Amino acid sequence: MDATATAIVSQASETWEYELAGYLFQTGLEPVREFYANGLASGLTVPAVLDRRQAADYVRARVNLLAEWAAEVSRVVTKDAPRAFGPPGIAGDPSQIEAVCKQIILFCQRLVEWERDAQKTGGPVHWNKVFSLLRGSTRPLADTVFRLVDVMASVPERLRQGETRFDLRMIFPAPPQLVALEKELPRAWKAGASFWEKHPILAGLALWKVLSR
Repeated sequence: MDATATAIVSQASETWEYELAGYLFQTGLEPVREFYANGLASGLTVPAVLDRRQAADYVRARVNLLAEWAAEVSRVVTKDAPRAFGPPGIAGDPSQIEAVCKQIILFCQRLVEWERDAQKTGGPVHWNKVFSLLRGSTRPLADTVFRLVDVMASVPERLRQGETRFDLRMIFPAPPQLVALEKELPRAWKAGASFWEKHPILAGLALWKVLSR
């Protein structure tokens, strides 16, 4: 921890755990917030165009990554965070709080890199809608994290104002773009298929004629 974080712990106020988390999130998530405020809408770079099969593999792999990362950070919030902050009336563990914050920040940084990769990757022309839906689909995930960390940072002040209950849950919504992408993917795959792929029975008959000569 840097000097400011160490000072927050040393002062040992009644809400130092949340003050520490608020500080760590403020410094660690600043570039991420900047990206979602500006970089996400900055437009595409020259995309690396994948062929049809590569495009399908890429899209599936990227969506699976989001699911894996979301599951990981959800475990951090639901299991690791309560242990780090401690039960009511018992001080938390500074090193564990820092570890929890770093894991949440890492998740957000991964989302940024995921988006940057999607911005420079494309497929055949009939896959344009698929890739358009893919890009920007992490925003609901990032917004969910931003809501949580903003609530955590607001706890000290809200306690001083008499509030005693705070929603510290982190429930990821199904990104609407990925729901639409799931429906679009089969159409894009079929649109780029060859005649024989679209008509496998005819392809089988043609192969049979060749083999039977």
